[in-house]
Amino acid sequence: MSEYQYYEWLALDRPLTDEEKAQVSRLSSHMDVVTSTQAVVTYHWSGFKHDPIDVLLRYFDAMLYWANWGSRRLAFRFPKGAIDTERIEAYWVDEWMALRESGDYVALDIDVSEEEPPEFEVEPPDLGALTRLRERIMEGDGRALYLVWLKAVEEMVLPEEEREPPLPPGLGALDGSLQAFADYFLDLDPLLLQAAAQASAPLQPEGDERLAAALAHLAPEECRAYLRRLLAGEPQVRSSLRKRLLELAGGPAQAPRQGTRTAAELLQRAEELRREERRRQEEARERKRRQRLDDLAAHEGEAWREVERLIEQKQSKAYQQAVDRLKELRELAQDRGTLPEFEARLAAVRAQYGGRPALMDLLKKAKL
Repeated sequence: MSEYQYYEWLALDRPLTDEEKAQVSRLSSHMDVVTSTQAVVTYHWSGFKHDPIDVLLRYFDAMLYWANWGSRRLAFRFPKGAIDTERIEAYWVDEWMALRESGDYVALDIDVSEEEPPEFEVEPPDLGALTRLRERIMEGDGRALYLVWLKAVEEMVLPEEEREPPLPPGLGALDGSLQAFADYFLDLDPLLLQAAAQASAPLQPEGDERLAAALAHLAPEECRAYLRRLLAGEPQVRSSLRKRLLELAGGPAQAPRQGTRTAAELLQRAEELRREERRRQEEARERKRRQRLDDLAAHEGEAWREVERLIEQKQSKAYQQAVDRLKELRELAQDRGTLPEFEARLAAVRAQYGGRPALMDLLKKAKL
């Protein structure tokens, strides 16, 4: 398998200036794309000579790294004060997560690279589809962080007695960005996610009335400050105002529940769900088989005549179709306990067409 590395950065809060674009272009001679909002560089040998998180902190708001040997990183840049680092640390996984500050920003780096990864698709996920996670983290939504912790449970990075972090609401109804993060970036076991979601409360949207009522408690100077920031085109004014109003309202109406399950209990429940799923699939296959045999039983005589018509065509494809039909008739006979009658009719077919070696060879291979 040839080497493949993909780096992508996106500017979300403001576009790059012409000078910044020129600086980014000089970072590598392999740059595929550099625009005011995006930079992409790929490698099939060698690699990027700079720290991608440094590039993120200096120019961009989101970063994706994807390599076909199992390395994958997703990082977001936040204005200082826009995220609650203590809340993030509640979901912390050592060696998988890092926070780095630089100037007015802090970067959250999620690195879930695996030493023995599954078979990887060459194409990386769509970073644009994952950027909604950044907004959710700033809004205090802990689902993306919980999913990282849950992946660590799946990979047995955490001890079995590790107790789950605060359980955010809405794990059972992920939106597109969270689902892409779980499925494509994390490659998270869907049954483990289902096991975790069984204790997660349904997500209730924050009521506009509650936030509107909190506006009355916002000091006039704060109101003017937010308006000045809005007029100046400062990014994240809405999320900053929302965060402040939630503080005035006494916090989110729907806070995460304290987790009560251990990593071992979640893995055990996922295995129970796996067994239940296998049983449902087996039952579905059996219902389908029964329906097929019932349909065949209703037209058994016609099926035997079809076998003869196919054999009379003297074509290899028709011979194979005849043998397939005979296999179905044998299955029906086994199911109904009429195997001696089937064997007698099959013996008559073999006696009538014994001079056709191609057909006899197919019957032998099918153990007929």
